Amino acid sequence: MGCNMTAQLWVFIWTFIASIIGPSVKKILVALGVGFVTYTGFDTAMDSLKDYVYMRLGSAPASVVQILGLLEVDKAINVIFSAIAFRAVLSGFRAGKKVTHPWSNPAEGGNLPA
Repeated sequence: MGCNMTAQLWVFIWTFIASIIGPSVKKILVALGVGFVTYTGFDTAMDSLKDYVYMRLGSAPASVVQILGLLEVDKAINVIFSAIAFRAVLSGFRAGKKVTHPWSNPAEGGNLPA
């Protein structure tokens, strides 16, 4: 009698654990897959765009390329691409969250008590 009760308890426990772990693992794997595909797509797009920009700059006359080199335009382009990537990362962090600001327009009375 006691052995049958213990077996039923273990069956219940394992069923309960499997019902919790199964969907959780599935959600985690889906999230990782979506994140990987998004990262890979974004990285490929940025590399293609960067290659295109540098190809177009490289096809300019030699004197123009030299002047652009003195002005360090290549570093400015890298800063722009870094800013785009940083913006994409911030958008990813804030996805699904409503971002509110703790301040309001002072011209409209602000959030001061009356």
